[in-house]
Amino acid sequence: METNMDVNAQDFKDHFHLLSDEALLAVNRDELVPLAQQCLDEEIAKRGLYAVETDGEAPQTPEDEPSPEEQELAVVATYDIPEEGEAARQALEEAGIPARLVRDPDDIKGVQMELMVAENKVLQALEALGLQISEEELAAQAEAAVPEE
Repeated sequence: METNMDVNAQDFKDHFHLLSDEALLAVNRDELVPLAQQCLDEEIAKRGLYAVETDGEAPQTPEDEPSPEEQELAVVATYDIPEEGEAARQALEEAGIPARLVRDPDDIKGVQMELMVAENKVLQALEALGLQISEEELAAQAEAAVPEE
């Protein structure tokens, strides 16, 4: 019995999108067909992960760049309509800016979504979304980022 299994790029993208960061980095790239390798590389880049070849050790991130778990996140926008928030998150991902969409913990109705990125990507994210940040907001964020003595 012969089975016809047509696998396309979207199938690979969907598969890699569902994996955790750890599972994604654990994929043995050399065992994949070229199309799957390309999709794997795109998902790793989209998430801002960096696979570094090591001698049998787990993949590591470069020392000069904090891992995604270590980075402080900042809210770049809030959305009352989840679909709008998801569209903005996807736009940032497509621009190469890893982003998370989370429910606002202070929203008692539970519908407001916060779009979050690493603090060092806030200006890039705002630019990618076509949003403006006021001088006052920028100064307040800079002041908040300075550790207290």
